[in-house]
Amino acid sequence: MRCSRARALAPLPQDFLRTALCAPVTLARWIAQEQPHLLSAGHLHVVVAGAARGLDSLDRGRWYQFLPDLLGVPDMTVEITLVGPELGAGTTHPSLRMGSSAGGILSSAAAANAAHLAPATVVAEPLAAWWRGRDGASPAPQACFGFHPAMEAFAGSWLSHQEGFLGLLEAGVPLGFASTCVEELWHDDWLVRQHGCALRGPAQANPFALEREDPKRAGQWAALTWTLDRHVRPPAGFAAKKAELVRFHLALEQAKPAFSVVGNAVFGYIGGVVQVKNERTDAVARLVGMPAGVLVSLETGEMLAQNASGKFEAVSRLLPVEPRLLSDFPGEDAHPVDRFIWACEKFRGYFEPLLLTDAKDAPQEYQDLLDTPQPVAIELPSS
Repeated sequence: MRCSRARALAPLPQDFLRTALCAPVTLARWIAQEQPHLLSAGHLHVVVAGAARGLDSLDRGRWYQFLPDLLGVPDMTVEITLVGPELGAGTTHPSLRMGSSAGGILSSAAAANAAHLAPATVVAEPLAAWWRGRDGASPAPQACFGFHPAMEAFAGSWLSHQEGFLGLLEAGVPLGFASTCVEELWHDDWLVRQHGCALRGPAQANPFALEREDPKRAGQWAALTWTLDRHVRPPAGFAAKKAELVRFHLALEQAKPAFSVVGNAVFGYIGGVVQVKNERTDAVARLVGMPAGVLVSLETGEMLAQNASGKFEAVSRLLPVEPRLLSDFPGEDAHPVDRFIWACEKFRGYFEPLLLTDAKDAPQEYQDLLDTPQPVAIELPSS
C-alpha cells in the first residue's frame, strides 16, 4: 500500500474502517470477480450511480482512492464520479429514498484523515444528464456501480434511454449493483425485467457487507452484488409499463406497516405459499401470506389469523371469499414480486374492507379478528 494513502488508516479504529471502506471494498470485490480485465488498466474510471447521503459518497468519495490497494494494483490511478440528484442539498428530485432535507454528502469524523486523498467528481443530477453532457471525445467510464436502493429509489427508471443506464449499457460499460438482502434483490431483479433487461448469473454474497443495528429487519448494506447482462437489451421503442410500476409501489405502501415491525422479511411472507395437509382427509391446501400477518386459503377462500398462542386458525367471523376470485394467483413458481403484488391487491380488495365496514361486531383492529365468533358478511365484487 502506498504510504501516502496508508497514513490515513493508521490512527483509525477497525470499526470505523469497516464502515468507511465498505463501499470501495465491495466495488473492488465486484471488479475482481465480475470484471477481472479491469485489473490490467493503468487508470480506472468508475461511476457510482444513484449515490446519495450515505456510505457511497462518504467524504466526497475520497475512500475510493484505496481501490488500487484493494485490487492488488497499487500503481493504478483511480477516477471516481459520483452521480445522483440526491447529492445536492435540498434536492427536489423525486425519490422513494428520502426527503429533500436529507440530501447532500456526509462528512465522517475522520474526514481530516482522508483530506489528502483525491475527492470524487460530484454530479448532483440524474445519470442521463451526466451521460448526455459529458465530452463525447473523452472515453466512457470503465465501470458503473450502484448501491441499494439506487435502483428501487427511482422505480428502476434509470433503466431507460431517458435516464441513462441503457446508454452506458449500449456503450459497453459494465453495470454492477449491490442489494441489502435477498428480498431487496427480488425487487431489483423485478424492476430490471420490467425495463427489458436481465441479471447476468446469480448474485454473489459479499463477505464485507456492513452489519446494521438490526440486520434481521433491515438487512446488511451491500449484502449481495450482481451484474446487468450486457447482451440483454430492450428493443427499440420499448418502454416499461407504468401500470405495473404503479402496482409495485402501491404494494410497497400496503406492506409498510408490517415492514416497520419485521423488516424485509415481510416481502417474503406476503405472497409466500405454505402447503398444509389435513390429517383426517389428506387434502392439501395452499395458504398465501397477506398483509397484517394473515393467511388465505386458495382452495376455500378462508382467512386464517394467529391466536394468542401464535397458532393460525380460521377467522370464523369473516365469510370466505369465493375461490374463483383467487384463481388468478400467479403460481408458486412465479416471481416473488408478482406474488407479493397479487397478495397485496387481493387483501386490499377483498379482505381489508372488513375493517372498514360498519357492520355490527365488525373488528376495530386486526388483532380483534378472532374475538367474535359471529361471521360478518361483506359485499364483494363479482369479478
